[in-house]
Amino acid sequence: MLLIIVSQIKILTCDLSALRRHGFRLVFVGVPEVCNALPKNNLSIIEKVYPLASINTDTLSPIVKNYVNEVGAAALHILSAGEASLRVVAKVRDHFNIVGNSEEEIVPFLDKVIMKDKVSECGVRIPKHISFDKAAYQKDKTAYLKEIENQLPYPMFIKPIELYGAASARKLNNRDELIEAAESMLNMKLEYEIDEYISGVLCHCNCLIVDGEIQFQEFEEYTVPCSWFDEGYILGGIPLREEDPRWQRLDRMNREVIACLKAPNGATHCEIFITDKDELIFLEIASRPPGAMVPDVIEKMTGMQIDLEHIKARLGIPIQVPKKQIDEYYMWAYIPKKAGQVKALLEPDLKSEYEITWNIKVGDQCAVEEDEEAAIVFQSSSRAGRILIHNKDYGQLYEDFLKLRTMTLVITD
Repeated sequence: MLLIIVSQIKILTCDLSALRRHGFRLVFVGVPEVCNALPKNNLSIIEKVYPLASINTDTLSPIVKNYVNEVGAAALHILSAGEASLRVVAKVRDHFNIVGNSEEEIVPFLDKVIMKDKVSECGVRIPKHISFDKAAYQKDKTAYLKEIENQLPYPMFIKPIELYGAASARKLNNRDELIEAAESMLNMKLEYEIDEYISGVLCHCNCLIVDGEIQFQEFEEYTVPCSWFDEGYILGGIPLREEDPRWQRLDRMNREVIACLKAPNGATHCEIFITDKDELIFLEIASRPPGAMVPDVIEKMTGMQIDLEHIKARLGIPIQVPKKQIDEYYMWAYIPKKAGQVKALLEPDLKSEYEITWNIKVGDQCAVEEDEEAAIVFQSSSRAGRILIHNKDYGQLYEDFLKLRTMTLVITD
């Protein structure tokens, strides 16, 4: 058996040797920076690495065709390591009749409008939303803006229908901002949706699923909604303990969504708002492991590599769920850059132990990059640093978590 792993953004650091022990030859396809970041232990067991400047059906298909000719479609698997290449991989899989999830099956985990409409039919509360109709806006801009305003109050929130990492997402406070956004969306390649703006606490639910049953789950609370990172807020997450009353409520909604969308074997990453009025609202779900430093936190606390177990579940290999007793709690945080010359990098005032890694230094000139369509808000180029925080006392760790919401660690002129 041969497995082709495709990664456009995610740097795969989990130990892939378990796949070799199950008889899989390994091939890796990724953009150059992802290929260059592969750890040595994985490079030693991957028989071929294909760096591609761009990953699409045109660039991926010839590589896959060669292996189809070599081993046959029945002996070949192709998987996406993250969300960025899920659709491309599904298209190629369908074209060559390779076993695995079809494009039709993964669309409800990519298209946020289809996703929300489906879970709404199952009785799950979703944000009010509309798809931005470029043709209708061009035909009569004033009338179409009025139509939007009749359906959604200010503030509103725009984001691409099919993207990840809070890319190209932002809040609209008034008509002037709506007009500016509409003109911008009109000239963009991506399709956009406009949602009601939700104020509250954003949480995410990370699961491993086998044959429709949840085998592992971890719930986290974000310091702030992901899009706030672009506004200079520290973005981080802390796992919730099962005795937290929010845990059971998140669990119920997460299970409803997974059952409604018939999630395939592997990981899911579901985001749910707890509003200021204490109402749960489903935001979105992806058919992939969590990103950022969440896999690091899960591994530190449980010993499990969720990226590896996701791949195993996709391949039908029995997964290993954690049995380790949690004796120390971890959380993570990304520190945003600030425009200007860096005057100081501050140590956080925390009770917990932490390891901080800086991407910048005193004296560096940092610029706020112009927003690019499809640019992930907390991508590496926009991060000043990252922190892994840990404490055996969960209460103290949570106090530090709350401090991060208003903390500033980068001082510029």
